[in-house]
Amino acid sequence: MKLQADVCVVGSGAGGGPIAATLAEAGYSVIVLEKGPWYTRDQFAKDELVWCRRPTIIPSVETDPQVEEFIDKKSGKPGAVQTANFRNGSLVGGSSMLMSGFFLRLKPVDFRLL
Repeated sequence: MKLQADVCVVGSGAGGGPIAATLAEAGYSVIVLEKGPWYTRDQFAKDELVWCRRPTIIPSVETDPQVEEFIDKKSGKPGAVQTANFRNGSLVGGSSMLMSGFFLRLKPVDFRLL
């Protein structure tokens, strides 16, 4: 399959999703690459044990090596460590889909109130 677009956004989480939407609304053709599956509302319940504590959406270390890079404090040289639970949120929407925080969204009328 060969696709062409003006912009390619990697990841549909809290950063990539709004950027892709804004570019599309501005008239650009946008492709979003996402490595995780698409879950529908009936498949995705707010259950911390299933989504955050079990490997439901955590990539497998065998099939998707997870490496965290760092600078060694003693030598100043780059280093890396392979971790078993470094990334959580391999699904469309990324780990922001797991965020259960509550934030009030201001509307334009809120800035006109006295």
